[in-house]
Amino acid sequence: MFPKIDVDFFNIEIETVEGSSLEQTEKVVSEIEKFIVDLPELENYISNIGTNESIRISEGFENTNASSNLALITVNLKEAKLRQRSSLEIGEDLTQKLQILSDQAIIKVSQLNPGPPSAYPIEIRMQGDDLEVLKTISNDVLYFLKNIEGTKDIESDFDNNSSEFVLSIDREKAALFGFSAQDISTLLRTAVYGVNIFELKDGKDDI
Repeated sequence: MFPKIDVDFFNIEIETVEGSSLEQTEKVVSEIEKFIVDLPELENYISNIGTNESIRISEGFENTNASSNLALITVNLKEAKLRQRSSLEIGEDLTQKLQILSDQAIIKVSQLNPGPPSAYPIEIRMQGDDLEVLKTISNDVLYFLKNIEGTKDIESDFDNNSSEFVLSIDREKAALFGFSAQDISTLLRTAVYGVNIFELKDGKDDI
């Protein structure tokens, strides 16, 4: 792993309860902004509500998500020569202060990692068929890890798959109605993502 460096910005990633409205998420963001404006090293900041559209600088390149319970604040700092603290120190201090809002949202201050994109230093993966059992084990592991001195930024992706559905098709019953598994798959995909009926072109350009 490469050591973290002092840079002129960092991100604050916010995730409120699943199903929260944009207004509810905005209220949490507003509370966080109160801490940001008090930073003596602050140059400016940008709040983006309804998405975590960023490079996820702490973990490398990942797909971005759009959801009303997500938000991202990019905090830009003054030049290093104009401040007494490094971005690392500022981020650590802000992380401690934002714990007061931990009951309202998952808040993570993301610092830039030099070198190629990388995942977390330690990952624990669990596998099984019973989601309730996996959730219980995941929560137990999270609780155990959070109580180890020196650990931080501990999170689980268990609840990040709420948009994924697994359907089991009764092929015999489907066949009685003249449907194949492929027919059902295509129908569901069209219902969720839509389908392109045709394309219009003006010369080489799409219209």
